Amino acid sequence: MANKSLIEGELYAITGGNKQGGFTGVDKQTFQDIENMSRSLEQRNIRRQQEIAKKESKIQSINNQIGSYLNQIKSDFDISGLTSKQHNSVASWLDGKKQEYIDAANEIVNYSPSDPEYMQYKDAMNSINREFVALANNLKTYKDSQVGFYNEFDEGRISNGDLKALNQAKEIYSPEANFNINGGALVFDVDGDEIEFSKFKNPSSKAFAAAGTIMDMAEQYHNSGRQMDQYSEANLRLKLEDILSKEPGVLKSLANDKLFNSKIMNIDPILTDSDEYGTELREKVTDEIVRALKEAADLGYKAKQSKINQAGSLSTSDYKSPVLMGLTSAESPTGKAGKFFVYAHKDPNKEPLYRSVSAANNSNSTPTTTTTTTSVNEPKVNTTFSSLQLPETMSATDALETDYTFNR
Repeated sequence: MANKSLIEGELYAITGGNKQGGFTGVDKQTFQDIENMSRSLEQRNIRRQQEIAKKESKIQSINNQIGSYLNQIKSDFDISGLTSKQHNSVASWLDGKKQEYIDAANEIVNYSPSDPEYMQYKDAMNSINREFVALANNLKTYKDSQVGFYNEFDEGRISNGDLKALNQAKEIYSPEANFNINGGALVFDVDGDEIEFSKFKNPSSKAFAAAGTIMDMAEQYHNSGRQMDQYSEANLRLKLEDILSKEPGVLKSLANDKLFNSKIMNIDPILTDSDEYGTELREKVTDEIVRALKEAADLGYKAKQSKINQAGSLSTSDYKSPVLMGLTSAESPTGKAGKFFVYAHKDPNKEPLYRSVSAANNSNSTPTTTTTTTSVNEPKVNTTFSSLQLPETMSATDALETDYTFNR
């Protein structure tokens, strides 16, 4: 049962002691003021809760924006294959740049896109993002280039022509190598010089193609059976100028990589070890090649002359009767137009022999045919291409690699 005294006390408090209702001794205006104040406090509390809800919503919105900015960072790096030192360098740089990005993202949300501050922080964030992209690309290029360099080196294709580039590659691709990162670029310290990897070029490959072209030219001169005159030499020099000027590495490779013999060309090392003497080096290499090709032409000429001279003592057992023919300078074994007795071999796979009409007229005996061999009788010739002796065969490759000996 409810306490009667409590009920009466509550009624007294409500009615102010007036059983008929209403207050006695309490100012009505005061009560109204109290009610208004209570209502005001309640409304203020409602507004505060609404403001708190708005703030929470704004915080969530800002966090969502920052999160979206972070998702735009190109920070997916493949660091496999890097040494521990390189891994630490990358991790340290990433941490610093991510913090810079987050700081800018926290500031940009306080401005509208029309504010200059907004563009300032937006530019800073874009710049950092570009550095992330650059670093990812540079790391991939570095690892691919490192693998490619060691593969070419193992196959013997790396040129020794540029010792400076070769030494830089040795340091940059060393297992002990480390780098700094500047704007996403990898920067190596090699003997006190800072080398930005994106600007570094691997040492050139050996100039096999150029060397092959020159050997083909040597074979053509040798097989022509004609000596090289001043016009042919001038034409050869023009062709060599084109070959040696295409790529800087070709010139140094031909001079240093022993592509024609077992020794480097007999050229002052100061010309090959510096980039300051490109013109002088080209002239020296050209002179060496021209000299060797002139010697190849001379040997071919002497070989064909020997065949012509031997026609005076040939027997008819292996060769057909001679036929008198007028040959142009291109057809003539001497390179000069004239009339020749041509002795065709009975074996169509073997070369004919030639004897000029003037030589036949000056001879006391009638030409007869004899079997010829691959060894011809000529004075011993000992010629070098950068200390290299020429060979007995007609092959251009052999002609630039071994002794070429004639015996009288």
